[in-house]
Amino acid sequence: MKRILIPITMIILFLCSCSTSNITVKENNKLHSAVETDIFKLTLDNAKLSIALDTYGAPVDLDDYHYYTAAKGHTFVSYSFTIENMDRVSQSLDTSSYSFVTVKYNNSEYTENSKFAGKANNKFNWEPYWKPTISLNTNSSMMFCGYMDIPVEAQNLNDDFDITFSLPNAKGEKENFTFSVTEFDRNNYIEPETPLNLAVAYFDYDECQQVVANHINEYTVATGEEIRGFLTKQTRKTIYKTDQSGKVQQKFQQDGRIFEFYYDTGEYFGYLNNRTWQIEGDKLILTSNFENNFKSYTCTGYKVGDLGYYFVSEDLPAVIMMR
Repeated sequence: MKRILIPITMIILFLCSCSTSNITVKENNKLHSAVETDIFKLTLDNAKLSIALDTYGAPVDLDDYHYYTAAKGHTFVSYSFTIENMDRVSQSLDTSSYSFVTVKYNNSEYTENSKFAGKANNKFNWEPYWKPTISLNTNSSMMFCGYMDIPVEAQNLNDDFDITFSLPNAKGEKENFTFSVTEFDRNNYIEPETPLNLAVAYFDYDECQQVVANHINEYTVATGEEIRGFLTKQTRKTIYKTDQSGKVQQKFQQDGRIFEFYYDTGEYFGYLNNRTWQIEGDKLILTSNFENNFKSYTCTGYKVGDLGYYFVSEDLPAVIMMR
């Protein structure tokens, strides 16, 4: 019987060639771009060095109100992203069980002290969130804002850095996606226009008000009877963008008076502002007389599809959204 001798170096090479890694690395992604495995899609919405963060983990100036402050010799890496579950079933991701985020700054890598601070289903309604888990129903998405405390004093808060997110795939393996975050990309990014349905829903934001105004030529001008029917059908959520700006719920009564509630709590303050309404032709006349300060607005009504009515005053710089 012949013995076949195989050199030890060949055995080592064979073993090395057969071993596989469960981590795939994908680099050269830019800020605001999207990456994905077969079950998760992640878009890096923003990332920046900072020494002060708001309640939800977004960077702010130290002189402004802030919730988190980095100690001397430390810097926050703030990041926000949108993550989508593309699987056919619900998915939950425990980011505390492995290095979900890695930061590379000045040739040093950091993987510890990364936490979530806020989450939202759109950019206008952030809420505090400190859990390390991401839970998503199938075909749903959520925005998250977090930060990493790195033990180094940044030379410049506008410095470039790399941030890597590790996402699982359907096989249970991890795929790492590295984003190069640069000051140039931050400064030259053009924010896409807010969808009209969000602009109407969050009309109290100046950005949303501008979006609605930009599309005024696409709306149908309402007749007086259409306005009357809209107003008296049910209690309306009304947002005033005038010299009396505010958010209220209003019940337009047949006698011409307007009964008001607090927008958030639903508690009523009734006729305190002495508001009235009437229709003249195809115009809506709104008046208020709080503490003998009389205001009057003659408004043209525009139907913003099925989203609500947008009223523009001809007498005063006033725009009003009702839905």
